Amino acid sequence: MKLRLITAFAIMSSGFYFFYFVRKSYSGRSLSQHLIALIPLVGIVPLLVPIPMLELHHPGTAYQRERPFSPLYGYLIVVIIAYTLSWFLFHITRAYRQAKKRQFSRQELQRLKLIMIGSILVGPWVLLSELLIKPMFVNNPLFPYSVFTSYCVVMFAFFLRVAMVNYDFLSTASKRYELLFSSSTDAIFLLNDRLELVEMNSSAKQLLALTGDHAWKGKPVFHYVTIHDQEIVQRIMSALSSTEPLHMQAQLDNHKGETYDIEFSSAYIDVEGRTWTYFTVKDLSGQKEYERKLYELAYQDSLTGLVNRRRLYEVLGDQLQAHEKEQTAGFAVLLIDLDQFKWVNDTYGHSTGDELLQRVADRLRDTAPEHCTLARMGGDEFLLLLPHDGHEQAAEQLAARLVSALNKPMSLKQTKAQISASIGICNVRQGDSLELEDLIRYADIAMYEAKANGKNGYCLFDGQPIRE
Repeated sequence: MKLRLITAFAIMSSGFYFFYFVRKSYSGRSLSQHLIALIPLVGIVPLLVPIPMLELHHPGTAYQRERPFSPLYGYLIVVIIAYTLSWFLFHITRAYRQAKKRQFSRQELQRLKLIMIGSILVGPWVLLSELLIKPMFVNNPLFPYSVFTSYCVVMFAFFLRVAMVNYDFLSTASKRYELLFSSSTDAIFLLNDRLELVEMNSSAKQLLALTGDHAWKGKPVFHYVTIHDQEIVQRIMSALSSTEPLHMQAQLDNHKGETYDIEFSSAYIDVEGRTWTYFTVKDLSGQKEYERKLYELAYQDSLTGLVNRRRLYEVLGDQLQAHEKEQTAGFAVLLIDLDQFKWVNDTYGHSTGDELLQRVADRLRDTAPEHCTLARMGGDEFLLLLPHDGHEQAAEQLAARLVSALNKPMSLKQTKAQISASIGICNVRQGDSLELEDLIRYADIAMYEAKANGKNGYCLFDGQPIRE
């Protein structure tokens, strides 16, 4: 009997602290909270220290079984139980009113309402049992009045069970996380210490192109993912081995060969002494495509796909800065103007003129070295930036190849056009100091000199234009 009572009072006191933690209102420094929670432990004192009138043994009569404690101690137990239930009832009622005021979900309101009703019924049951039913049947040896009070636990358990079954009591938090996991637009992966797939949400399956019936659990993640950048792969493996958080961008191919630009981060959890990894992956493909289109609008010529004037000036400015810091041995600018374009455009219309410009851009791309920057200045003018590291003849050799390529006939939808080009070259040598405007102006002077010399050729600017 002593052990059962001590356990009961300890559970009551623990219930207060549990409620504090659930409500997130516990403060270890609050003396009032400790006093309120420890009051049920008063019932343990008579069990450990003999106190007059609270003796544990009370002899029975001819019609009454032996009672293990005195009537006064019985009333003390009733008071402690009533105090505990009243406190819980007050705070559950308060929580219900606050939830209703804050417009919580109907499910949470119903759950609190059931617990509140259970608490309301338990309190009167205990008081009724001890103060009315027991005295009425105290001389009836056939009526189990000594356990009648205990049925309040069954009553409260019934309401708690209904709240658990019908309104997901005690599982709301896990369901919230499950909902966040399943409905997240970001792909979420859980990998074990062998980098095998343990769990993933629907966004992750879509990223990996996996169907619902695919047996992916327990398979290595790199069975479905390929990252071609080995430097990124090494950084990932190094971070995983040291449980270092990751946050970076990469490009991956899934097992169907679909390519995605992604941004991912990692977090780690301990599972039975082993480190598992959460990967959160955001698909940036749409964002990258949007950025690419913005770049094209800002820096590319919409007709030919070449660099436009704005971007060209930025590249030339960077090139001049690098040259002034002696990071380059030299470079050349080739200004290209089409000789018969105006006649084709006026004769066959603007659509044919646009088609001709596209064919010219294709031939310039095919002829120019890969490390060049090729731009359309506007109209029928193009400009090519050629880094040559001091080999000035490279610019003249390229100009000759460009003139030859553009002189070949071009098949258009309405006609077969044959045009020529005049090219002006401005070489920048090591030690030269030029402004951007001067650079283009000198190439322009050389280009007009080439036109004056009969077109279909090139001319080099070197202080004074030098004829071919």
